[in-house]
Amino acid sequence: MTYRSIKYGSLPGFSKLFLNFINGNEFFDNRFPNNKRLFTDKTFLSEIAHSNKHRNLIAETISATMKDIILSPAQAKNLNLLKSTNSLAVVTGQQVGFLGGPLYTLVKALSAVALSIKLNDHHKDFAFIPIFWIEDNDHDNLESSQITIFDQNYNPHIFNCDESPDKTDRRIVSSRVFSSYINDVIQNICQHLSGLNNNKELIAILNNIYKPSKSWTSAFVELIHNLIGFTGILFISASGLQSSGIFYEPIRKELENLGKTEELIHYANNQLESAAYHIQAKSSKINLFFHKAGFRYKIEPHGENSEYFKISDENYDDKDLLNKLSQDHSAFSPNVLLRPVFQDYSLPTAAYIAGPSEIGYCSQLKEVYDYFQVSMPAFIPRHSITLVDKKTTRFLEKNELSPEFFFCKKEVLKSFINDKFKDSNIEELINKSIDDIKIIFNDLKTFANSVDPTLDGFVESSGTKTRQIIESIGKKIKSAEIRKYDFLINKYYQASQFLYPFETFQERIYPPVNFLYINDKEALIENLLQLFKNPPDSHSFVYL
Repeated sequence: MTYRSIKYGSLPGFSKLFLNFINGNEFFDNRFPNNKRLFTDKTFLSEIAHSNKHRNLIAETISATMKDIILSPAQAKNLNLLKSTNSLAVVTGQQVGFLGGPLYTLVKALSAVALSIKLNDHHKDFAFIPIFWIEDNDHDNLESSQITIFDQNYNPHIFNCDESPDKTDRRIVSSRVFSSYINDVIQNICQHLSGLNNNKELIAILNNIYKPSKSWTSAFVELIHNLIGFTGILFISASGLQSSGIFYEPIRKELENLGKTEELIHYANNQLESAAYHIQAKSSKINLFFHKAGFRYKIEPHGENSEYFKISDENYDDKDLLNKLSQDHSAFSPNVLLRPVFQDYSLPTAAYIAGPSEIGYCSQLKEVYDYFQVSMPAFIPRHSITLVDKKTTRFLEKNELSPEFFFCKKEVLKSFINDKFKDSNIEELINKSIDDIKIIFNDLKTFANSVDPTLDGFVESSGTKTRQIIESIGKKIKSAEIRKYDFLINKYYQASQFLYPFETFQERIYPPVNFLYINDKEALIENLLQLFKNPPDSHSFVYL
């Protein structure tokens, strides 16, 4: 496996905030005060390790999250190490995703493993353990249930594990289980994957994991574990921690001091906007969700000056909300802005591996971490990759193209193809022929008019018909030209669908199973881990 990296600034789709963060703009020294301490300050790490009071509960929740799988030796070792007060977590996370979610989910997990290895080599006094936080308190059922795979011709196909996907469905993902519909979905997926190498192994794995009555969370854990469990990464369910009541204290603080976190985030937003950065996430007066009967609801102010809050179709005041919490310690969960704080309140987090959008909204949170008296970890960007298979590599080399050539709008690619494959000499010949015809018929028209003015219309219409015949000949020549190069043109579009599907990065669309079973799975994972030991300041093209 070989790779080539290019800087993010030369690629589309990254915010000014993320690019400046990657490039070490000093503004972010204040927004992420512990980033530069990760490899240099043992006091900072020791405080995080020794202040955590939840180790037994964490271990129990991890065991419950991974109950359906057999732990690898490295995972069993890490689970035991986590109980020690000198252990620290390198955390990353993502919501549950069908077929493991997009490739970047796996990339985040491997980035956490690679950073753990580097930290263990650097700090011998601590044990750094990679932990994947599964955000299954989410209610984005459509996103969690949908995935796009490519077939052997790189055609994308969208599949959904839910028979009736609905963007407005507010059921909590952790409560979702597969119906018998999953059997037909997996069978259909396997048919599209049948042309890939090693597909028999993949098909057997999918059929074993995706079964009726299995929870979406369990299937997600089992699939990612199947891919990288040997690295020692552990999985913890956000819904499992919520059910334990571990969030009770920070939730109570949020409810007893209404609007305080909103005020702190507003202060951070002013700093970001003053530096001309876009605000990633919007704060609320209460940055929590309310859970009821397997559904998750926003807590919204009833009116601008009202003391009441609307949850679904009911109104509550602050005392009602506190009563709900006292009756059920797991009745609330954090929204996107409090999730990192609650996560690091629960885990001894030394570093969090974050995607570009996470870097954006976590830059709003320094003051909120301080308010909840939670140590803010180092925030390290995940790696970013585009995998390039051998067939695509051969096409690129033959046509002297780079993968990033395809990182463009479809209209741009179409224009390039049209320019490349049209014969400009033929077009010039057609245009010249039409001009010559015009001259000839103008002369004929003048002569005919001098002989018999009634011939004027006949000559005019004859000239028009002749030009139309020439234009028709031109169109047929162009069509024949396109047919002649149709195979090569199709190769361009296939490369585009593979490298930049739906005009976005491959890692954001296709699942890891689409790639890892084309190759030697464990060898590819090991090679990616070696690559991910490099600083995450570039996008890498990985040639399989």
